[in-house]
Amino acid sequence: MRTRAASRSDDLPSLFKDRLPHTLKAHETLFRQDAEATEIYFLVSGRIRLIRHTASGRAVTLHVAQEGGLFAEGALFADQYKCDAVADIKSVVIAIKKSELTQRLKADPSLAIEVLERVTHDLHWARALVELRAIRSAEERVLHHLLLSLPPGAREIEFQQSLMQVASELGLTHEVYYRALAKLARDGIIKRESRLIRLLG
Repeated sequence: MRTRAASRSDDLPSLFKDRLPHTLKAHETLFRQDAEATEIYFLVSGRIRLIRHTASGRAVTLHVAQEGGLFAEGALFADQYKCDAVADIKSVVIAIKKSELTQRLKADPSLAIEVLERVTHDLHWARALVELRAIRSAEERVLHHLLLSLPPGAREIEFQQSLMQVASELGLTHEVYYRALAKLARDGIIKRESRLIRLLG
C-alpha cells in the first residue's frame, strides 16, 4: 500500500520511546466512537482500522493506520472520538495524553512540523478516498484505487489487509469488489493471485 511521507526527524518515535506499550488482539477494539477522547496513539506494529458508524447503521472505514504512524490525531481538538479503532491483526500501540502532546508541540517546533507532515499526508489520502467513493462504476473505482496504491514505478501490489477490508475502504461490498476485480481481469487490465494484483499492459 501507500507509504507515509518521509519525516524530517525522529522526534515523533522518540516521544513515545519510554512509554508502556499496549498489545491488542486481532479484532480487539481500542476505543469506541463517541467515547471521551483523552489520548493520541502511535502504532508500533500491526494495523489499526478506524471505522465510523453512520446514522443508517453502516460502518465506513475512514483510515487504516500503518506501522510507524500516528492515529486519532483529531482527538487533539475534540472531546469525543469520531470513530471506532479496531485492530485488524495483532497490534502494539503506545498512547500519550493529548494534553501532554499539545504542550510538547507548543514547545518543540520540529516535532510540530513532523506531526503536521504526517497528518497532511493522511488527509490527502482521505480526500483521495472520498473522490474514489464518488466514482459510480465499481470497476473504475477499483482500478483508480489500484493506481493510487501502487508504489512509485511499480506495476503490482500485494495488499497486507484482506480484500474484504479493501472493499470496505472503498465503500463497496466485498461481493461487488470481487466482481469488479474479475471484470478487470477478464478485460486483460489486471492479473490477480490472491492479494497480489498486477497491472497489465
